[in-house]
Amino acid sequence: MEASRYPDEKQTKQPNAKKQVLILIASISFAFFIIEVLRWPSPGTLLYRKPFNCIPCLSAWTALALFFLPEVCTEVMVAMFGAGALGAFVKPAAQKLYNTLIKI
Repeated sequence: MEASRYPDEKQTKQPNAKKQVLILIASISFAFFIIEVLRWPSPGTLLYRKPFNCIPCLSAWTALALFFLPEVCTEVMVAMFGAGALGAFVKPAAQKLYNTLIKI
């Protein structure tokens, strides 16, 4: 393997696998949280059209934007919207478990 002439030069310009996985998680959880949890683009409004009312469309465009943003933006979105989306999935199961254990 030949050494680089410039020691500061990176060998590849591609993002690493960690960033790609974080982008996927962030974009999917962002789109799910905005569309399903907040129900933000309501019918009859200007934003009630693709890509704003479609989870695959919104997550694809969000992933494209996150690809060019710094990694800290991706990590913040994973923390914020990942927790919100996970909370939406966990709430019904936790409520059912609570009701069966406490017998309200």
